[in-house]
Amino acid sequence: MTESFFTRKLLKALRSHPALLDAVIWKHNDASTGGIPDFSVSIGKITMWGEVKRYPNKPTKLQWNSIGRLGSGCLLITDHRNGLIGLWQPTKAAATFNFDDLVEEIVRRCVNA
Repeated sequence: MTESFFTRKLLKALRSHPALLDAVIWKHNDASTGGIPDFSVSIGKITMWGEVKRYPNKPTKLQWNSIGRLGSGCLLITDHRNGLIGLWQPTKAAATFNFDDLVEEIVRRCVNA
């Protein structure tokens, strides 16, 4: 599964989630500005940013800088070969999920942030 396919699948699941029906969910495609996370989910006064990487790819230095500057509002999502998905946030411990649980965790972090 490619990074773009995984991102599309994830955004489709988030957009169809009942708890995020009022959210603004954008896929970011700015080729001229580096370091911008792949997507954002805004609901109420909360915006969560997400950067997706396909194993074994890792964020660039510029992307790590953006993730660090966005702090607790940014997630790094790594799709692993074994079907598990790693989720890392600067101020929280890393965790591993299957796809459906990942969607629920992102929703929980957006709604309860």
